[in-house]
Amino acid sequence: MKRILDNKGMTLQELMVVLALMGIIAALAIPNFYAMKPKMNLNSATSELSGDIQWARTKAVADNSLYVVAIDIGNNTYTVYKDINNTFDTTHTATVVKTVDLAKIYVGVVFGQNVSTAPSGLPFTAGDKAVFADYNGASSSSGNIRWLTFRPDGTPVYSGVVYLIVASDIAINRKDRLRAITVESMTGMVRTWQYDTKNNVWGS
Repeated sequence: MKRILDNKGMTLQELMVVLALMGIIAALAIPNFYAMKPKMNLNSATSELSGDIQWARTKAVADNSLYVVAIDIGNNTYTVYKDINNTFDTTHTATVVKTVDLAKIYVGVVFGQNVSTAPSGLPFTAGDKAVFADYNGASSSSGNIRWLTFRPDGTPVYSGVVYLIVASDIAINRKDRLRAITVESMTGMVRTWQYDTKNNVWGS
């Protein structure tokens, strides 16, 4: 009858080799992760803001009420309001639904600046971080705050564009991580854009 050998597991030497290999892998992976983190934060911030704008548009239709996304380009925050009285103004008397602080949630992400022309050829002033205006030049703003208001039919009072960028990219004029979100005037359709530095154009 054959004797069944005991499974004694891993030796100390084998364990040390495994731990050493894990340390080497971690040493290689961690710098790459930190290098990718700003772009990951930027993409996440763009996705959340775009989603909240689209949500506000949908809720305006569902609730038959004005919904407003107020973008504070000075403090890198934005707030979604429900305005049941349909009288939204600078006093912000509407009900706050959600406030997002980019600096706290997505470290390093700020409202950025346009390159030369806005996505899709929208006629807005180059250099603005967030512009919501009609094609006659009227705008919806107060100081550093830009308001994007959706009517109960889902159309915006003012169409426009808002930019997001990694803060450290501004000083070195890096543009490949520049993002934009546009809201079309006729339909209220929300789109996200990425700047293509190779061809100097916006791509969706």
